[in-house]
Amino acid sequence: MEFEEIARLVNQVALEQKGRPLKDVERLVLRGAWENQTYGSMAKQTMGYSEDYLKKDVGPKLWHFLSDLVDTHQRGLKVTKRNIQNVLREWAHQNQSSLMNNSVDSALLSESADIRPGEYAARCRVRELPLGDGVDFYGRSEEVATLTQWLSDGAASSCRLIVLWGLAGVGKTALATQVINSLNLPPEQCGYLELPDQPTPVEVLHALESWLGSTTHLSPSQSPSLDWIMTQLSQRRYLLVFDRLETLFIPNQLAGTFRPNTELIQQLFLQLASSPHQSCVLALSREKPVDLPQWLGSRVREYPLKELGLEEVKIFLQQQGIGPIPSEDLNALVDRYGSSPLLLRNLATTLKDVYQGQIKPFLEQAKITLPVAIRRSLTETLNRLSPEEQGLLYWLALAHDSVALDSLDQIVQFTPGSTVGQSLLGRSLCLIKWVEGGS
Repeated sequence: MEFEEIARLVNQVALEQKGRPLKDVERLVLRGAWENQTYGSMAKQTMGYSEDYLKKDVGPKLWHFLSDLVDTHQRGLKVTKRNIQNVLREWAHQNQSSLMNNSVDSALLSESADIRPGEYAARCRVRELPLGDGVDFYGRSEEVATLTQWLSDGAASSCRLIVLWGLAGVGKTALATQVINSLNLPPEQCGYLELPDQPTPVEVLHALESWLGSTTHLSPSQSPSLDWIMTQLSQRRYLLVFDRLETLFIPNQLAGTFRPNTELIQQLFLQLASSPHQSCVLALSREKPVDLPQWLGSRVREYPLKELGLEEVKIFLQQQGIGPIPSEDLNALVDRYGSSPLLLRNLATTLKDVYQGQIKPFLEQAKITLPVAIRRSLTETLNRLSPEEQGLLYWLALAHDSVALDSLDQIVQFTPGSTVGQSLLGRSLCLIKWVEGGS
């Protein structure tokens, strides 16, 4: 089998088993290794990737990724730059026929009988809002006040649609739950929809129809009625939390780019933003949607959720049993790790279990310690970056300090363009600080 056939097969299996295809930079290294190129030769074929980055970062991760794909029987089979042709050819020969059969089986299974909207519940169902008792919620007084005002029925600033976005673990769901539960709305008027991985627009909209009271007998091939959904939202006030909006976005593209064939969802959000109705949808996302500027208006708002402030961090850690905390140690901890609630909660466990609740000896360790949950979350975020974003983030990391916008071209070995930087901002992976005389 030739390289293109192998690459297509790898992409298919990667999508089925890992939930994503190969990234452009991974395909570059895969082809280069297939053609027995050096990492230096691969780096010369593209802008933005150094030989060191391909050799020490992309390459090892790709060989580990491919090893997981091909070693299905856990025999310890490893893919390396040297053996890639032999291993992948043998694997492709063994798996090509079974993959074709699986594709046929999947196609047959998709021709299912008529089902009612509620039967989509296995993957996608509107549930009751999670109960928040406030025990593990600290600070955020400004955010709570703003969102409460935007969500209050009858207020001049009452919103139809709010997009709350920020990094994983920054506390979006906890904040939304805290605010909505404080409004004391009837439970039947509040809903929580957590999107599954790669949801289809039809199952999402059928879940909304079921929650809003539809009893129509539907088949999976039938398109849900946006008009009916909007009518229900207009006749009565509902409040819906739409969590994990980022699952509708395509990975390895600019942040917040909707996946192909999600036009129904895009139409839904456009109607939620532009059509008069009594209800409000609070959408939570790790990425800022690229369509957001089309939605924004007097009744549509965005709230980029930032990490906790220093005083909030101090209180948070004290409640976790960490302290007393000298100011210099607190500043050093936040400078090194940031201050998202999920990260702080995991660090607090490490501090208590290993360092008797003391921050100073923990900070004296030269190596940065990332809890497993945080490392997994960060890896998921980084795996969604486009090649251009990866390149820009790599060079920004090498700078070890803030970089003036007008000197960025001197630091980065390629011209990223404003959209790439804007996309990283939309993932909360960098920020702009305005100073006197520039930024």
